Amino acid sequence: MIKFADKNDTEWMFDITLGVRNRVRAQAGVDFFDTMSAENCIAKLANPDTLGSVLWVMLLDQCRSRNILEPEGLFNLLDGAALDRAVNALVDAVVFFSPPLIKPAIEKGVERGRAAEKRVGEMIRNNLDKIGSQIDSALMGSSDSVMSSPVLLRSETRSHGRSAGSRGKRKGGKRTSGAARRRS
Repeated sequence: MIKFADKNDTEWMFDITLGVRNRVRAQAGVDFFDTMSAENCIAKLANPDTLGSVLWVMLLDQCRSRNILEPEGLFNLLDGAALDRAVNALVDAVVFFSPPLIKPAIEKGVERGRAAEKRVGEMIRNNLDKIGSQIDSALMGSSDSVMSSPVLLRSETRSHGRSAGSRGKRKGGKRTSGAARRRS
């Protein structure tokens, strides 16, 4: 049994049996052990709806014992971090339940997938850091031009009761627009 915690630190566990595998295949359309279409299985689990269905089917007995009667109740317990823990636990449970003949290949594939995920995460973080630095540099280097931009000036004057874009003159204490001045 492989365990994970939801957003409230409540413990859940995956215990894959042949019965659970058959229910998941029948109700969610995912067959963990169809080695001929492993890529298809991974693609299906990348779909949030399919992943949700798999989690619901696999955790249904535990949900019922906790009086969670609808999938939405379970899904509300899975924020980003908890969902990540659930997916990792699900993968570990599939590996654990795998037949001995294919288990080494599945373990190797999981290791490669996790290493690739880590590399992609590092690339994204590095790129976001670079973008953040570029934005900071652009803002610091052009603070004078940004502060004197027409858009900023217009919004600044509006907040003080006048718009830099309106050139109305007061006539009898009232502001008139250019069109109203032309008519008078």
